[in-house]
Amino acid sequence: MNWRKVSKTQLTLTVLVTLTGVAFIFLVLETPMISDAAGYEYAAKRLASGNGLSFEDPNNELTSGFFAPFAFQIKHIGDSRLYLGFPPGFPLLLALPGLLLGIEEAIH
Repeated sequence: MNWRKVSKTQLTLTVLVTLTGVAFIFLVLETPMISDAAGYEYAAKRLASGNGLSFEDPNNELTSGFFAPFAFQIKHIGDSRLYLGFPPGFPLLLALPGLLLGIEEAIH
């Protein structure tokens, strides 16, 4: 390839496509590939009611988290509660109508 014949537009387009591809790869590697709609909705209800992002079920003491939504993955030693394992941004967006209106049914 003769670099003298490559136009400035072609070079700019090549650089932009390369940077977009690299950014996409980093985005895909950092984004969780799971979805737990029930877990996010439960987290939103907890936020709207003024509670933290935890899930508690008495059966979890025996089964180690079997009775919990998948979004609640973090367990602390000596604590039977499970905590949300993802950033709370989406549950917070879901909780906004409930927080603003004061009606828990508005979360859906």
